[in-house]
Amino acid sequence: MRSVPSRSTWTFTPSWRLQCTTGAGVMRGSSARPVCGWAREAGASREWAWLAAAMVASAPTVIEVAGSGYEDLALALYVALAIRALARWSDAPEPSALVELALLLGCALAIKLTAGFVVLLCALVVLLRSRATGSDGAVGHRRLVGGLAAIAGAIALGSPWYLRT
Repeated sequence: MRSVPSRSTWTFTPSWRLQCTTGAGVMRGSSARPVCGWAREAGASREWAWLAAAMVASAPTVIEVAGSGYEDLALALYVALAIRALARWSDAPEPSALVELALLLGCALAIKLTAGFVVLLCALVVLLRSRATGSDGAVGHRRLVGGLAAIAGAIALGSPWYLRT
């Protein structure tokens, strides 16, 4: 009588790797697109931007994490894009950057609770940037209220999972 193979035996068969390559390709592509955009934004040519994106997508860590089905790569993507939105808001306080920040942080919180540390750091940046506006208290107050509203929106967006369990 043949024994039934354990989970570790059948999980790592070549057919499993073949099934995960589609998901891994999607996740590698979604992690490489922001790198290409940031390189173009920094003034790199199209060829150098694609080279930077290819380097990120071909990293063994990215390939392994994307192929294993973990959500850490999506979390890293949301956090990286949220930090970029926070940097855009810090340079020029636009409401669109705050909306983007709230959506991305909310999605990151919905994935994993460890994104709460990023939310705390973003709140700290909001507080510091609103204080650094100088002697004009009204502008600093508007920045503080807008930034904290974005943080509160992110928490509200990411909280249903935690409230339900």
